[in-house]
Amino acid sequence: MKILFLTYHFPTPREAGAGRPWETAQLLRELGHEPVVITAGTHYMTGEDIRAHNKLLSVEDIDGFRVVKTFASAGYRRSITRRIMNYLAFAGLALAAGLREGRRAAVLMATDPMELGPVGVLLSAIKRRPLILDERDLYPDTAVALGYMSSPMAIRLLDRWQNFVRRRAATILAATPGIKRLLVAKGIDADKIFLFPNVRCFSAPARTSRDESIAPASWRGKFTVIYTGKFGQANELFTILRAAKRLVDESDEIHFALIGEGEKRAEYEQYVARQHLTNVEVLGAIPWDTVRNYIDSAQVGVQAFCNNSFWRCALSTKIFDYMLAGKPVVFAGEGDTADLINDARAGFVVRPEDHNALADAILRLYQDPAGGIAMGRNGLQYMSANFSAESSARTLASALHPVVQSFN
Repeated sequence: MKILFLTYHFPTPREAGAGRPWETAQLLRELGHEPVVITAGTHYMTGEDIRAHNKLLSVEDIDGFRVVKTFASAGYRRSITRRIMNYLAFAGLALAAGLREGRRAAVLMATDPMELGPVGVLLSAIKRRPLILDERDLYPDTAVALGYMSSPMAIRLLDRWQNFVRRRAATILAATPGIKRLLVAKGIDADKIFLFPNVRCFSAPARTSRDESIAPASWRGKFTVIYTGKFGQANELFTILRAAKRLVDESDEIHFALIGEGEKRAEYEQYVARQHLTNVEVLGAIPWDTVRNYIDSAQVGVQAFCNNSFWRCALSTKIFDYMLAGKPVVFAGEGDTADLINDARAGFVVRPEDHNALADAILRLYQDPAGGIAMGRNGLQYMSANFSAESSARTLASALHPVVQSFN
């Protein structure tokens, strides 16, 4: 069955970035379907133009997938106005590409409901095909939590519009239990919402021993605490940096590596320089295949969220990545991520934005390497039991079942 797959970003394992769209397309193919991908032509983290051809719609073959990349602005992160204009331009080009590519499509899937949800609804109406929405970030809730929206009227209007799109969808994939709870609270039918977490199902199995040779030279002989992901508004990396500042004089062996890209990278680098944090290095966006090797060579995975009740529904990919690599996790935050770590007995959870508690937890793991190894083993076993590639495929097959039946 041909599936028209609309997603703003589609990084391969050889590129930096979130793997959910790629993993979803891989699973669709494993289930016997034929996804045709429509995505933006600039990398969402670096802003680099990644089109093979300088056209409004550039068609490429990427590992057997037909991928249509649209023109998109490279500097869209510079302001909110640029972001809005970029998303509107992308939505228009995605609609044009969908009309051209969707002739034989049986199903439409949109992974960014705010900008691509309306495109999906239009294509669904024009082509008379069912629509599947992938809710990774809940809007307008996320925009409000990040401080991008404050007008009550604008928030109400966007919420109503988003709920209209959601009601038109045949099926919704929710990335976290919290997102599903919030959708149900908004009046969306719980029976059509399927929990589909951000797990990299095709990741290589974790190594049973640490391989120093794959780590950067600056990590050799160090107790490395790794962060991977966006340097944006949602992840509170200053909590991690302040923990590093407290630990810089307590041990010269504890080393922090922050890997990623985003609008706050320069701000973090300036803080590291001002505070003379010799135990911190800020790396840029790195292909996932390399990041996986770096996680394997680290001792601890770390994550921190802002002190905002909305982030209780967040469950980021990096937590699964750390656990799949058999690494203990230290997390500053609350909600679904905290519940996952505690249920798996895979690390320590501290209050959001509490850098001293975060530093204490990292110090405990440094002083008790055997305890950290045991936590890492717990996390890997929990992932194997609850988040296998097979279980993700079953969830996706269940979500597709009603639309597959209607097509047949």
